[in-house]
Amino acid sequence: MSCVCAFLLSCFLVHWIKKFALQWGLFDQPSHRKVHQIPVPRLGGVGIALSFLAVASWSLPCAAGGGAAFILGVLDDIKSVSYRTKLFWQAVIGLMMACMLPPILMLDLGFFGLWSVGIVGPLLIAFWFMLCMNAVNLIDGVDGLCAGVVLVSLGLLFAVTLDMRIAILMASVVGFLVYNYSPASIFMGDGGSYFLGFMLAFFCLQRFGNAGRFELVPAVWIVWLPIFELVLSIVRRYLSGRPIFSADRGHIHHHLLHLGLGPSQVMWLMMTVQLGPGTIGVLLLWIYRKCYRGTTVRSVIFHTPPERTSL
Repeated sequence: MSCVCAFLLSCFLVHWIKKFALQWGLFDQPSHRKVHQIPVPRLGGVGIALSFLAVASWSLPCAAGGGAAFILGVLDDIKSVSYRTKLFWQAVIGLMMACMLPPILMLDLGFFGLWSVGIVGPLLIAFWFMLCMNAVNLIDGVDGLCAGVVLVSLGLLFAVTLDMRIAILMASVVGFLVYNYSPASIFMGDGGSYFLGFMLAFFCLQRFGNAGRFELVPAVWIVWLPIFELVLSIVRRYLSGRPIFSADRGHIHHHLLHLGLGPSQVMWLMMTVQLGPGTIGVLLLWIYRKCYRGTTVRSVIFHTPPERTSL
């Protein structure tokens, strides 16, 4: 029932926000690097964030951090904010989460064993939130793409957690997709992408961070496609001698569009690409936990038996 309420509320809020954006001229204007040819209202992420926060039972870190990320993105939607300012406040949000969430003392790298991080733990938490927020934001370039890929990631997370808050957030995203599916009548905006990136980072830390140990590999698998796109963009811009924060038309979805695919085809293809390896990663996590936890590269080389643990 909560999911139905979140879906209906998201639909209502996005519809209302679209009218508000049209009235106040809050459009995403076309440009040489963008796909759309006409001005499209933005701020659709308001519907996602507000419907989730209104329906779900959230903790203080979830609401405080998610709300801060959302406000930062909305401010950028309304009045463009420099990348330095955005990075600064993203770091503040990440450090705030490092203070509010249980500490990370070790990184679990699967077969590569446990690595102590010591005093670097809070910085790793802050970096994880910044990474997810920027990765999700960067992939928002085609109608329905960001919402679709995030929906797949949330589905994978829900499969391993059965956390109803994740299901409610998925319902809010689907409500937004009603209006964002190609041809989109409203865009998510940075407010929505930052909020969704934050929530992915938050739920991954909650699921894969236990007793001071953060299982990095499955967390990365959950959001592998946005992270891959982010790393690819940074490397591409660096090698071409351009600032890494400069916008371009070299993203994966741009290349797929150049091949002749339509926006909806790009969306479904990239959702499938996210789902395949993500599912494999979740299955490997289950196998590792069931049979091989405690096995490391060192134990394989020296033939020491693995430490077996049950789920």
